[in-house]
Amino acid sequence: DGPRSVWNSRRPVRTPADLNGMKLRVMEGPIMVDTFKDLGAIPTPMAYPEVYMAAKQGVIDGAETPPNGLITGKVPEIAKYYSLTRHFSIPSGIAANAKWFEGLPPADQSGMHAAATEALAWYDSAYDEDNKQALAEAQKLGMQVNDVVDLDQFRKAVQPVYKKYADRVGGMALIQAVIDTK
Repeated sequence: DGPRSVWNSRRPVRTPADLNGMKLRVMEGPIMVDTFKDLGAIPTPMAYPEVYMAAKQGVIDGAETPPNGLITGKVPEIAKYYSLTRHFSIPSGIAANAKWFEGLPPADQSGMHAAATEALAWYDSAYDEDNKQALAEAQKLGMQVNDVVDLDQFRKAVQPVYKKYADRVGGMALIQAVIDTK
């Protein structure tokens, strides 16, 4: 689902220090909560439908979402800043039951692999375009969008999270492989 970044009503985020004391809605889950704690924010798990009113009423300072969430969530009405922290990227994929798939003739398996590869490439391209349009629309609606140039500061700040969850998510080698992609 592409990279998620931080929006808020207080200030641009350029370094982890800019998140200090900022109350941010995060998805419910220990990795999300621990990540934002290590970045200095006050992570606040809450259901997404509650975010708009919580931000409007000042219960939270902001949240994190992919760019297209800015428009669908009406974020420019409640926040001024969107900082491209790219702190999480939720993968998209196509899955099938292994037993069923392995029971198919090899030609059908090959065709399904090719179709899935083509579909994912199309989806990634369409999703990227949707996010570009959302960023442009958010800026037209008055949001300030800033790129975070030095993502290594953020990676360094969350090293404890990598270590704490490495065994649960496939090991440090897998974490590093993910960091090294896109």
